[in-house]
Amino acid sequence: MAKLDEKFNSKDWEWIAVHFPRSKRETMAKVAWLICCKCTPEEISQRKIDPRIVIPLCAIVLLDEIDISNLKISTVNLIYDYTKFKRFEQKQEFIDSLTYSISSSERWQSLFKTLDIDLQFTLLYRLIAYRPATRDDWRDIFLDVELKFSKELYLSLLLILLTVLLFFGFYIGVFFLEGINNINLFVFHLKWCMWF
Repeated sequence: MAKLDEKFNSKDWEWIAVHFPRSKRETMAKVAWLICCKCTPEEISQRKIDPRIVIPLCAIVLLDEIDISNLKISTVNLIYDYTKFKRFEQKQEFIDSLTYSISSSERWQSLFKTLDIDLQFTLLYRLIAYRPATRDDWRDIFLDVELKFSKELYLSLLLILLTVLLFFGFYIGVFFLEGINNINLFVFHLKWCMWF
């Protein structure tokens, strides 16, 4: 075991475990390293592995072990074909045909098969439709964007409120000027009080 510890560098693998509690991050990083570098495909296929480890391994670390360019299917067709299947077996056959056509390694296949069918499809779709993911993408995927959204919401509401106030201010100003020009001051004030 000491030999493995010497080769494991937590700084190289910490990005994969950022979605785990702080107390488990180093352990999960080591688990990811062991799965990726030391486990055989047979050992991998016998385990149920957390998708938070499998997805970055398949999409980032082991991406060079597959050849996505072999797929000649558009993403629209891909989604349409997948959504028309209702039964699990049909979905699994479709995913199997896609993974067969991407020429993947046994290690990548065994990791990929540990995901449930919908995660398998989503991962394949993302690999086909978008640019290759990076470590920073995985690290930032669950950033708290609520604060930014709430600031934008408050600013939008403030802008709407100011627009409405300006509109009513302009309307009142026009009413005021028109009233002064057309009638005597007493009638103007009477109309003004009745309006409010």
